[in-house]
Amino acid sequence: MTGAVNTKFYANAGSDQFQLPSTSRYLPMEETVRKYANGEDHIGVPARQYADKVVGDILGGAKGKVWSGGLAGIVRYVAPFMPGWLYVSMLPMERRCQC
Repeated sequence: MTGAVNTKFYANAGSDQFQLPSTSRYLPMEETVRKYANGEDHIGVPARQYADKVVGDILGGAKGKVWSGGLAGIVRYVAPFMPGWLYVSMLPMERRCQC
């Protein structure tokens, strides 16, 4: 399971002109969505660190799912015990959709 990974995706995507349509239900949180779309607001690990861990786990004989990337470890142990509404309540207000 892959968590957040920092890559050059955003730099190569040309997403600096991001804008939601005027009819979008996410318009109230457009600034937050824009930050994600532009790669400004993420909690990933460096791509090399991610790759080293995944390859190391696999070559080391890992079975089943391999968990790596930003917040993957936390999600691995907490997610099975949390209802969906609790995930949303843990987000800062500016990241929640007020739809």
